[in-house]
Amino acid sequence: MHRICFNNVEELIEITKGYERINRSDRFLNKISGTTKRGNSLSNVLECRRQYGFVREEDWTWDRDKFRWYDYYAPLPPEVKDKALINNKIYDFGYDGVWATKSMLHEALKYSPLYVALYAWYERGGLYYSVGRANHASVIINRDTFIDYDSYEPHIKYLSEGFKVYYVKRIHLEKREKMFNEENIQNLIKEGRKYVIRPNSNGEFYKIYKDRLEFIPDIKVIADQVAKDLKQSPKDVNTMLKFLTDTTKELKWISEKEYNNLLK
Repeated sequence: MHRICFNNVEELIEITKGYERINRSDRFLNKISGTTKRGNSLSNVLECRRQYGFVREEDWTWDRDKFRWYDYYAPLPPEVKDKALINNKIYDFGYDGVWATKSMLHEALKYSPLYVALYAWYERGGLYYSVGRANHASVIINRDTFIDYDSYEPHIKYLSEGFKVYYVKRIHLEKREKMFNEENIQNLIKEGRKYVIRPNSNGEFYKIYKDRLEFIPDIKVIADQVAKDLKQSPKDVNTMLKFLTDTTKELKWISEKEYNNLLK
């Protein structure tokens, strides 16, 4: 099976459901699922996605103009794996099989795009025909006239009547609210912590409550509060971070693994 681009499926579901549109790292999924030069299988890709999650493109990207196999498939840093597990707690992901009959395909397409194996590609007169065994993974997106959304140009392909698809999978994706491990949060409070920061996630800053963390998008607000309440720290953010870390010990810098442990 040709190397795949599964992330198209989730992106399409996000558009349909009005979720944040996330550019997921193809490089991460290809690596974590064990893609080789001979390709991969749909079931292996899906199961690895279910178990290990995803990261955004900026978290594990690559230079498309300087592709080298061994660089692209370099070992994943631990913090990248931890970010993927965090994302897996925010998005419920699942999949199930669909019989590859016309009626079942039409019904399944009511609920999600379909991840399929097929023959790639033979085009005649603007339509694509199935003239060989499955050698590629792609996405079917339209239930009235079968349209394929592919990782290779042209990305939109119109399939002929009776085009054969195999190993059809319907995808389940639901975003859920973050749920926190209250015991681990209480341990932070016992340490005298009031805030945590994630340096490996663009310095995301959170205020600690007894049962949750609250993301603070603009930490200048905290700097102003510290300066007002303690009258010792200036409003400069970097100075405030150092003050909360070294002087008051109220701020804890945590790894992605530690943040993951704060989530259920």
